[in-house]
Amino acid sequence: MKNFVASKPLVISMIYVVGTGVSLSAIQEQDSFAPKQPKVYTWENVGEITKISGKTFSIQRTLRISDSSWSLEPAAVSQASQLQNGDQIMARGKTLSDGTFETKRIYMVSPSKSHRQADGGKTIVLGDDHGRPESRYPRIPGYGDPTLEGRGRGGYPGGDSRVPPPGTPRGGNRGSPGGLQNARTSHLPRFLPGDLEGIIEQVSSESVTLSQSFVIDKETAIVTTDGKKLQSNELKVGRRVAVTIKDEIDLKTQARKATVVRLLP
Repeated sequence: MKNFVASKPLVISMIYVVGTGVSLSAIQEQDSFAPKQPKVYTWENVGEITKISGKTFSIQRTLRISDSSWSLEPAAVSQASQLQNGDQIMARGKTLSDGTFETKRIYMVSPSKSHRQADGGKTIVLGDDHGRPESRYPRIPGYGDPTLEGRGRGGYPGGDSRVPPPGTPRGGNRGSPGGLQNARTSHLPRFLPGDLEGIIEQVSSESVTLSQSFVIDKETAIVTTDGKKLQSNELKVGRRVAVTIKDEIDLKTQARKATVVRLLP
């Protein structure tokens, strides 16, 4: 009787282990058949389509912000209170695997009308004293600005003639018509792969919700995650997409031209 009682905990323990092993095997087998999430590249613009109008479509993006997103660099936003709904901004950072954007810097492209009215209808001009913590706007450099962001833009006052001017990736005296750099104001840093630009829809302490617009043309490739080519009518409101853009802007819609649109699950 003693031997039976002494061995009983051991038997129960063995049953528990075996039972747990079966359960884990079932979970592992189920996970092996689970669909894998497609890879998202750091330069892609990822979000759900919110609007389609002809050849132009818009997506909604989430920008993750932190204390390191703010800066006193020229034209950079130094705190969240300088941002309002309707402001057009440029952001520098990278797209994470879940599609959110990790923001390193935010630059003011153009404040909204209500933002300007809140500041007495003042219009941002080069040389204004912006960027202080109590300022409503980022600091914008004037001509001949000696700072890092004020250099590297040959072809206009304050630029370094050794560096190709905005809109000319390989140099030259003129920016390409409709190029991102050619269409942008000179106080902003160069638009690099992975940068984004859009209109603010909402600002919180940890994120910024942004609307981005893109235009497709005959050169735009619309594909699935495995590379299958699709027609433009496959783009529908609510579809999650990953968009790659090129250094060109559509002069009519002012939307960025898309080179590749990937439909995500």
